[in-house]
Amino acid sequence: MMAYRQPHNWDELMTAFRRNVTTHGHGKMGMPCLFCGAPDWLVFDVFAGSANSATQALARGAQCRVCLRSARSLMRRQPDGGRAYEIVQSAGADPPAWFLGNVAMRRIR
Repeated sequence: MMAYRQPHNWDELMTAFRRNVTTHGHGKMGMPCLFCGAPDWLVFDVFAGSANSATQALARGAQCRVCLRSARSLMRRQPDGGRAYEIVQSAGADPPAWFLGNVAMRRIR
């Protein structure tokens, strides 16, 4: 694997994230790492028999092969009809302060 440059601020992460969303044919989608934006943190079938397949895959989570952080992403419907989003990190280095200022996150060990 090529060397991957870690982002140093939120804008760099968002640029990497947008650049590294991939499709793999036959309904497979690759989502970049939530922490570093490296490609294919989570690859899932968008047609897995449910409109919620992406939400379910994110809830299972994955480990990034670049930054070695593991996490899952939870979305919950709020009483007002909106959605709450949270990242739950379970392994790897703590993310930098600039990341924590932009995302609802908790750490479990």
